Amino acid sequence: MAPSASSEQKCMQIRVEQEEAPHFVLGAQATPDQQQMCTMGLVTKINVKIASANCQARMEVVAAAKALPEGAVLSYVDAPSPSEGSLSATVCRQAEFVIKWTPGYTQGGLKEDVCLEARSVQNNTCNQIAPKSSKHCIPVFVQRCRYTMEFDQQLQEIAALYDVDWMRMWSLNAALLHPDYVLYGGQTVMVGHLYKALAREIPLAVAKRMGMTTEQLRKLNYGLDLEMELLQGQELCVVPNSCAGSPSRKYANLAKSSLPFFIGSTAAVPADSSA
Repeated sequence: MAPSASSEQKCMQIRVEQEEAPHFVLGAQATPDQQQMCTMGLVTKINVKIASANCQARMEVVAAAKALPEGAVLSYVDAPSPSEGSLSATVCRQAEFVIKWTPGYTQGGLKEDVCLEARSVQNNTCNQIAPKSSKHCIPVFVQRCRYTMEFDQQLQEIAALYDVDWMRMWSLNAALLHPDYVLYGGQTVMVGHLYKALAREIPLAVAKRMGMTTEQLRKLNYGLDLEMELLQGQELCVVPNSCAGSPSRKYANLAKSSLPFFIGSTAAVPADSSA
């Protein structure tokens, strides 16, 4: 038998590194990095875009830490190919998602960070090592006292949601020339007055002064602690009841130094008795 011929043995070193996490693409047409203003009853869409240096990566976005706001849904949209100008050492594959959320009628004043995690989807993990992830938080705020009406929804229906009579609700919306007029869908109406608090005011006392029930105050101000002192200038949404509220002014001698906190369209300024 002829002797076998073989090449000289060579060795190579293979190093398996953990894949870097996808990253969020920030910008006006991508993932927002500024506070998102929302309105009760109005559909809010927040686009989310992520990218990876791995051209074969399958990526996902999930809510981090706590859940999304009540009623919000995060869903996959597309995996568009990066444009020629956006290709780089960190961008070879992209994925797009969207958060759809219609804030409920009791979520006015909600203010929180919606935190998301971007990560690669892996069927198997190496040595039980979970894939790396990146995190990004989007601040959201639901405007107080503003509600966007559904198609053919009437003012009386909105008044009933907040346990308010239709006359007071109508008085908050001077542009509506008749209380029985059927509004078109998507019109925003006021459901209360913005009230700017003095330092150390108590929400329970504000409710009593305005002639409101505590349940009404809760519905108009998401997550409000009725017994916690308010900060100076902190806003509440209120619907005064002239038949049940306090007939006297409590702050007739308001100091001039505090007036800048209250001047504007959101609050009346008590008269200066010394003028």
